[in-house]
Amino acid sequence: MKNLLILLFCAFPRQEVAVRNNLEGPLPAGHPVSLKIAPDQRPAFITHRGKTIPSHLFEGNTLWFCTEEEIAGGKTDTRYALHSGESNALRGKKIFDLLEDFSGEAQPFHENTAIPLVRKNGRLLISKFPGGHTTLSPARLSFHLEKFPQNFALSLDLECTKRKTGYARYGIEVLFRRTEKLPEKVKRKIAALVAQLGSNSWNEREGATHELVRIGTPAVKPLNDALKSEDAEVRWRAGHALREIQSGGSWPGIMAGFEIDHAEIGPVAFTWRIGRTTNRMRHVPRGPIRVHLELRRDQDGYVTISWNGRKPTLPVEMKGEVEGIHLYGFQSVPGSAALSVDNILLRRYLDEDARPTVTIQPRSKK
Repeated sequence: MKNLLILLFCAFPRQEVAVRNNLEGPLPAGHPVSLKIAPDQRPAFITHRGKTIPSHLFEGNTLWFCTEEEIAGGKTDTRYALHSGESNALRGKKIFDLLEDFSGEAQPFHENTAIPLVRKNGRLLISKFPGGHTTLSPARLSFHLEKFPQNFALSLDLECTKRKTGYARYGIEVLFRRTEKLPEKVKRKIAALVAQLGSNSWNEREGATHELVRIGTPAVKPLNDALKSEDAEVRWRAGHALREIQSGGSWPGIMAGFEIDHAEIGPVAFTWRIGRTTNRMRHVPRGPIRVHLELRRDQDGYVTISWNGRKPTLPVEMKGEVEGIHLYGFQSVPGSAALSVDNILLRRYLDEDARPTVTIQPRSKK
C-alpha cells in the first residue's frame, strides 16, 4: 500500500492539509489522525476552517489531531492547515480515548484498595498483588472509562523486577459483552448449580459441573467466586468448569502479557489468547524484563497482538461489544516481583486499507 502520509514541507508558515476518508461509509467526527513533521517544523499546530483545534505531538515527530466534521465515504476534507508555532487551542478536548504517562495525578483505574498503587519516577509501581487469587482469576485493575472504543489500538509499557523466585503473570485483558443482562431466572439457576458443586451426591456434582460448562460465559463470575470456597471439592470443580469454558469458543475476551518462572517455558514467556485461540512464546530478556505490548482490533473485529515492536500475530476474529479493559496480575508468592506501568495509549483504530490518508496539499501558484 502507498505511504499513508505524503509530506512536502517548505518554508511557508501555513500549509494546507487534506484528510481523505478511505472507507466506503462515513468517517465520524472525532477520529484521531496523524501526520509526521520534520524537526524544524516543531512546534506545530492544526487549524480547521481557520479555527485552532487541539493537537498532540507524540514521540517527537508525529502530530495527532481529531477530525472536526464527518467525512463522507471516499471524500476529502481540505479545510485543515498546518502551522508552525505554539497552539492556543483548549487542552480539555481529548484526542485519544486515554493517554496516561503518570506524570500528573490522574488515575486511569477504578480504585481497588487491595492493590496498592504508587507513582515513582514517572511510572505507576505495583509492588504486590494480593493473595487469594488464581491463574484463572487474577487480581484486576479496571480502566476507568465512560465508553470503550470498539475498534481500538491499545498499547502500554510494562517492566518487572524480580525479588524472589515464584511464578507470576501480568498483562492486559479485554472482555466483550456477549449477552444482555441475565434474567433473574437464569441467575438463580446458576447459583443453584454452583451450590450443587458441593453436594454429597456425585451425580449432582457431576451434573452441575457439566451444566455450568454448557451455560458458559454467564457462569464465569459465580465460578470465580466459587474458587474462594472453603470446600476443596467446590474449588476443584469450579476451576475445572472455568478451564473448560475458557478453552472453548465461548470465552469472550482477549488476554495478552507475559509469565515469569513458568514450569515449562522460562525464564519469561509471552502469552496471549483471543477467544479459543491461545499461544505461548519463550522470551529470554537481556537485562530487566521490559515489555511494550500493543493490542489492535480493526473495524471488522480482527485482533492482532505484538510485543516489543515485533511482527504482530496473525489476525483472529473476535466479535462482541467491548465491556471492559483490565490490567491483571497474579503472583504465586505475593511480593515476589514488582510491576511498573507507563505510557498507556488507547485510541480508535482502522486497518491500513481503511485508515484516513493525511496529506500536505501543494500550494497553488498565484
